[in-house]
Amino acid sequence: SNLVKRDVVPPSIADQVEDFFDDIKDTFGGNHRQLDMRSLATARDWHYTKRKHLEDFDYAVRSLRFFQNKKRTRIQHVLEFREVKTASRIELFDVGNRGGNKKVSTCCLIESDLLNLPRFLLRPKKTIEKMTSVFASSQTLLAKFPDLQKQYTMQAKHPEYMHGYLTEQWSEHLLSMPLLTIEGLDGWLLIYTQQ
Repeated sequence: SNLVKRDVVPPSIADQVEDFFDDIKDTFGGNHRQLDMRSLATARDWHYTKRKHLEDFDYAVRSLRFFQNKKRTRIQHVLEFREVKTASRIELFDVGNRGGNKKVSTCCLIESDLLNLPRFLLRPKKTIEKMTSVFASSQTLLAKFPDLQKQYTMQAKHPEYMHGYLTEQWSEHLLSMPLLTIEGLDGWLLIYTQQ
């Protein structure tokens, strides 16, 4: 079962010092995001954690492209709940960089024994990719969904397994939302907006 509690790795001294100063700042200056997330957790009977460390995640999650080269990652305001209908554990959290550059992405991580995904990445096309796709299209995975193919590109280790997950309803739902990036591997699905 993927839904096993992970061993917790203690944070480094530098992380502990930064967390300590964040706590002081929050105490005296307030933290609106923290208050909003705590309120949501209370209203929905979800679990709230102020911060989590990258090492606390399963290796498969840490191997996803989003977390690569992010040694100074801050994961904060973690909401966790279980979805009984889909036998899933879902975590919503903010990810930023430690230190001066604190850009934030909000992520949704889904873990389910019902998923058995090959490694894949679905991301919005960059401007240059949109321009070159007018002349040639090598994106056979999304060929059944021309509107989606205009906006997104997909890479999959085993593309033949992805066809069962790609449906018209899924395509319409994805197009109705802001441009999201979705990564999957085994029993994990990570959804986020690019920074």
